Amino acid sequence: CGAFDVSHMLRMWIEGPDSIDFLQTVTTNNVRKLKINGGQYSTCLNENGGTFDDLMLYRIGEEEFIWVTNAANGAKIWAHLQEQAKKFDANVTDRTKEIAMIAVQGPNALALLGKMSGKSMDEFGRFTCNPLTIAGYNTYLCRTGYTGESGAEILVMDCSFSDEGKERAIDFWKELLDQGADFDIKPCGLGARDSTRLEAGFVLYGHELDEKTSPIEARIPYAVKFKVEPHYIGYDVVRIQRWRIS
Repeated sequence: CGAFDVSHMLRMWIEGPDSIDFLQTVTTNNVRKLKINGGQYSTCLNENGGTFDDLMLYRIGEEEFIWVTNAANGAKIWAHLQEQAKKFDANVTDRTKEIAMIAVQGPNALALLGKMSGKSMDEFGRFTCNPLTIAGYNTYLCRTGYTGESGAEILVMDCSFSDEGKERAIDFWKELLDQGADFDIKPCGLGARDSTRLEAGFVLYGHELDEKTSPIEARIPYAVKFKVEPHYIGYDVVRIQRWRIS
């Protein structure tokens, strides 16, 4: 299996009584169908139906969500959400500099994480997000990934940009590689992840997606739902595109 440091991704917490309505106006999947400890792939659109970014959204409480988005679009998405949140009783907090993010993907990934946590990974289905202690570290285990392989993305908590926080993140990485030696783990770069996502047919912002390309045009209609209220930004444009295709 492979270990990927994906800590460059933007990680935001969305909380508040209006968090669901707020998120439904800025994402294209059906937020109301997202159960606690569940995750969904979605997109965020501009008014012309073009894609600001694709993202993973996890629900960790009744009114608490985690939004993980591409690093290159971090400033743009942050500004967009801050502006849209003014219309709702919802708060958006950037916690990127508090949390490390490590992906473990491929053969033996789940067996390794089972060993490190003392839990059977059978308890955690795909597209779930659960708090879990892994090798003594407080984490959220997200059963997602962008390689097309089985595995997880791990949010390692309490890893601030202080010297102590950085050392904590590095120690987790070392522990992962040490315990993963028996599972043939290898550290991998983002180029390797890009190769595997291509093989799996996954889109990537800046390649198949951009602000002039809608998720319908990029052929990821599973990320776009139409029986939602309130309607998200760009709704009418992608609805017409979907109607024309069908």
